[in-house]
Amino acid sequence: MKNENAQRYFNRTIRLLQQMASLLAKTIDAWNKFRDGDIEYFSNLEGQQDRSQHPSRFLLAVDRHMAELGGLLSSLNDQKALLQRFSEEVRAPPPARR
Repeated sequence: MKNENAQRYFNRTIRLLQQMASLLAKTIDAWNKFRDGDIEYFSNLEGQQDRSQHPSRFLLAVDRHMAELGGLLSSLNDQKALLQRFSEEVRAPPPARR
């Protein structure tokens, strides 16, 4: 019974981690596509009086945050793999007694 409860917990948690990793990867991918293309529309904005409020400043901050999210995605995938290994160990039958 304990193994069944642990297995259900592992399965639910693994599914959650997979969903989180997928959404995070899509978010990072969307940012990278924007950064490599449409971000150029913001590079030559005229009439910005206050340099501290220029869009490029904010876009650089978003880019730094996206890089941090990339590191978190890697960590999330590592945790998911670790949990999958634990799940396989719980699922495995106990060694035979002699």
